[in-house]
Amino acid sequence: GKDFLAAIDEFRPDCALLDIHMPGLTGLQVQHQLQAQHAQVPAVLITASEDADMRVRVHDAGGFCLLRKPFSSLELLSSIEAAMRASRPSAP
Repeated sequence: GKDFLAAIDEFRPDCALLDIHMPGLTGLQVQHQLQAQHAQVPAVLITASEDADMRVRVHDAGGFCLLRKPFSSLELLSSIEAAMRASRPSAP
């Protein structure tokens, strides 16, 4: 998480895939930092946790969506594509 945030100004990804339980900074902490830095990077967060409030916490932190493990590769790709589409500026 720290390395990702340190590189965000040099390399702006189209989408971030963040696990809630990453070593070091959690996915939510990284998402909060992205918001604080005003980095317009859509984030798909993933978790194996059954925490009922996690989806709300992800939304409140500015995450695009939360996927619960296990999920299919199709679900993951669809979520990433949707996040990227939603972050693109609308055509005039």
